[in-house]
Amino acid sequence: MSKYLSDIEIGADPEFAFLLDGEIQTADDYVRGVRTNFGVDGCGAIAELRPQPSYNPLEVVKNIQIALASGYQKFPKIRKFEWRAGGCFYSKDHGEDFPLGGHIHFGRFDLRKYIEREDRYDDDIEQPDKLIDVLDDYLAQTIILLEDVEGACKRRQCNYGLLAGARPNSHGFEYRTLSSWVGSPYVSAGVLCLAQAIAHGYFKKEIKPLDDRDYGSYFHKCDRAYFKRKFPRLRTSIQKLSLYKPYQKYIDFIFLLIEKNKTWNMKEDMKKAWGIKEIPIIEPAPKQKVEKLILPTFELKHIWGK
Repeated sequence: MSKYLSDIEIGADPEFAFLLDGEIQTADDYVRGVRTNFGVDGCGAIAELRPQPSYNPLEVVKNIQIALASGYQKFPKIRKFEWRAGGCFYSKDHGEDFPLGGHIHFGRFDLRKYIEREDRYDDDIEQPDKLIDVLDDYLAQTIILLEDVEGACKRRQCNYGLLAGARPNSHGFEYRTLSSWVGSPYVSAGVLCLAQAIAHGYFKKEIKPLDDRDYGSYFHKCDRAYFKRKFPRLRTSIQKLSLYKPYQKYIDFIFLLIEKNKTWNMKEDMKKAWGIKEIPIIEPAPKQKVEKLILPTFELKHIWGK
């Protein structure tokens, strides 16, 4: 019997920016590595984490913390910068916006079968198209209420963070709609637990796409009032999922921020929220216990903004 609650593997490659006096510092001037757990994105300007995936989202959070701490140790020149996550940052030096993504990877045996098939519409395989709809309906519509509106709107104006943003890969697919949620371990845990709970619920037929899916224009312009009105119904559906109870304290933290009309904090150095200076450098271990997840003592200002 598996020690995990779900057969859906969760991974992520969230992005963040280095800032000095409010100006973006090009990541690949200081960091090397496009396949390491702490490296740069494809364009080289933004830093990117690639934590070891797991069937337990809390282990992924721990591995994010390990990646951040290893980068802090390996690249001393980046310690003086502020490390910021969120939706989008403007660079005066470059004269352009840099959108940040909080991509989440989903792996499952039948998703891999689906990607490998030439005929991807065979009825004997669960089609991930509907799973992507469910992630839009329940995950994206929830997390948009945490996003900084200005950063989120700029990201969508750059044609990033649109609904149904997904890309197939060897293990399944990555969902690319969310802005970068990695600014805090508490938000990260809530987002990843919620993501797995929703995907697991889809395959267990606990949840299906909404009947009313005509919200694309509201999403593109980041209409918080519209999605706040819809939130109680989404929360009720999420609370009925079988993985909600095991992950309740992490998912409820997301709900608490939404109820208090708080957005995640794009102005705070995420090293503080993750307690990076305090973390010993350790390597991820396959049998690592989640109970040993190290979360730093925090002030709420490190997590939310307005």
